Amino acid sequence: TAVTVNEEIISVTGVSVSPATVTLDVNQTSNLTATVSPADATDASVVWSSNDELIATVDASGVITAVSAGAATITATTNDGSFTDTTAVTVNQPQTGGFTELIYDDFEGGFGNWIDGGTDAILYTGGTHAHQGNNAIDLQDNTGTSLISTNNLNLSGITEVKVEFWYKALRFGKRNEDFWLQISTNGGNSYTTVKSWTKGTDFENNIFYSDSFTISGITLNNQTRLRFRCDASSNKDDIYLDEIKVSVSSDPTSNSAKSSPTKNSTKELVLINTREKITKVYPNPVKSELHIDFNENLKAQKIMLMDINGRIILQKSVKSNESKLKLDLDSYSISKGMYLLQIVGKNSIKTIKIIKD
Repeated sequence: TAVTVNEEIISVTGVSVSPATVTLDVNQTSNLTATVSPADATDASVVWSSNDELIATVDASGVITAVSAGAATITATTNDGSFTDTTAVTVNQPQTGGFTELIYDDFEGGFGNWIDGGTDAILYTGGTHAHQGNNAIDLQDNTGTSLISTNNLNLSGITEVKVEFWYKALRFGKRNEDFWLQISTNGGNSYTTVKSWTKGTDFENNIFYSDSFTISGITLNNQTRLRFRCDASSNKDDIYLDEIKVSVSSDPTSNSAKSSPTKNSTKELVLINTREKITKVYPNPVKSELHIDFNENLKAQKIMLMDINGRIILQKSVKSNESKLKLDLDSYSISKGMYLLQIVGKNSIKTIKIIKD
């Protein structure tokens, strides 16, 4: 008897694309990663596609190229089983004569352009406290290791540096506990604090904030470094930093308005800043009723709630005159865990993480 033994075929059961959202300026690029389940699937290949190649294109390796201002959805489809997951892409038109992006880090691949300060600077990978993706920088305590800093940046001839980022504090107990943005022009031998964010004044615990601060009036050189440092009281105090973008301008007439984070008395509120208006999603974590107050400029058309693998759990259309929406998650038999809430607008798509408690 002739016996032929074939290799065992392990079928694909799903795919997850990261990051879930990407924001680019025209002509910028970004890499997407598709993770196929199970890890030992026989055919782990995927096909990438864009729903609007006039806005953003994607190549066979998952590299996005921003073409023109607008919103697009990038989809990864497995060859085995045709499972899909998506990334929402927002493309902005850069302002002429304004700031030029120098470095950007979402920390999905590690510390990136930032130096690990030591014991009290941690690459957090748990997802819950990252504004996007799974990773963020976690700074604790107030020691000489409670920091991250850049290497030397060649900023000769630069007049202004703008730092934009998302942050979230956890367990900051005292009202004067804070964290700092600092600058050095001597290669890190000494630093000057240019901005501090203080608990009770600038932020409260367990809320995501975004902020932008422009450094000006300092003579910059090729030994300029930036540094974030935590000034809390113990390792139980955490400040999570994500999506840090550093931009520069040599134009002294550029818009250098210094903004403060938007605050709201609602506990555990997620704020999505869009054209200086606010879309509010609260509470987060949520037990049952999730409230969404729409930003009028977003021109919301529908909302979708997806699991972490991108499978749509529920979706609802938004009426043109509807400014608020309430979702009773228990009525949809949604179990505890992490989900992605996607708000689809006429000109952009916003995606945030929701924790069902």
